Amino acid sequence: MKKLGFTLAEVLIALGIIGVISALSLPTFMSGVHNKTHAAKLAAAVSEYENIFGMMLSRENMVDLEDTELGTAISSSNASGINQAYAKYSKISSNSTSFSGLGYTGKGVMKNIQGSAVTDFSFISAIKSNSGAVIFFTGGADNSQTEAQAVAVGAGANTKTSGIYIDVNGAESPNQYGRDVFAFVLGGNGVLYPYGSLTASFLNKVSNNPVWTGTDSTYGCKSGTYNGLGCTSRLIEENYVMKY
Repeated sequence: MKKLGFTLAEVLIALGIIGVISALSLPTFMSGVHNKTHAAKLAAAVSEYENIFGMMLSRENMVDLEDTELGTAISSSNASGINQAYAKYSKISSNSTSFSGLGYTGKGVMKNIQGSAVTDFSFISAIKSNSGAVIFFTGGADNSQTEAQAVAVGAGANTKTSGIYIDVNGAESPNQYGRDVFAFVLGGNGVLYPYGSLTASFLNKVSNNPVWTGTDSTYGCKSGTYNGLGCTSRLIEENYVMKY
């Protein structure tokens, strides 16, 4: 007699195999979804912040951001001044000078690309937008160099206003460099230059101006001195697709 259909045992075995395959592939699938989401959020955040810095320059009639109200507050490490200057150009959901004030909890709040806790993450003030993204102003020396020097190395700016971190989803996990936390140098022209790019290295006065694509591991994406901060430039240069 010709057999029709499947036995219950065969169906259960097939369902079991499907379940195992699903369990193994689901984490990879979800990771890919999160990576795409974070990359899209970063693209939107960069556009938003550069528009804000551009408005500051235009409305305050300045050519260098360090001469604006925001730049003055950053140079003097004045957290309240940063918040007040920024709030004139964009709505703020919240702001703080501490991680806990923004809802971050636990030890090792920030992690590098390998997933290890970052112990040297510090900032003057952080501002959370209504979109949920947080921008951290870290300040740092105004490593201005001459325009001729910038042109000579092909850098896009010759003055630095502040170091910047952008956490595209705020206190939500993973809070990890290259995944949802990205590093920039804010140029005096209001442009955000990603770590791992020539201009960021130039403005930070890093020896030999290393880039993420170079042999110098300083700004390597998966390793290096800065443990993945160079992933910011890699992500942007690869059209906001995480290939790492």
